[in-house]
Amino acid sequence: MALFEPERGPKSPATGRRTPRLYSLEHARHLLQKARAKAGLPKHVTLAACRHGGMTELGDAGLTEPQIMSLSAHETPAAARVYVKRTELQRVTGARKRRQFVERGTRRS
Repeated sequence: MALFEPERGPKSPATGRRTPRLYSLEHARHLLQKARAKAGLPKHVTLAACRHGGMTELGDAGLTEPQIMSLSAHETPAAARVYVKRTELQRVTGARKRRQFVERGTRRS
């Protein structure tokens, strides 16, 4: 997850617009705490929880492990797997892909 603050980066000489700068981790946590309180969400909604949920959504969307690792910046599949929780939707999607593969293979024979 990358959070940018568009009003704090250096100005581009060509456009005069600011280049967004990354928030510090502490400031990002503070922003999430404010948003969480405003939305009435429980305290277990943290940046780490958002990361877990977001990466599980990537798995549900059918992204491959290398694609997920590319987005999450994990260096090993094992590290990425900690965040992508297995869901029924992933099982159904996997079964459908397998069936399509098998059916394509039998038609070629």
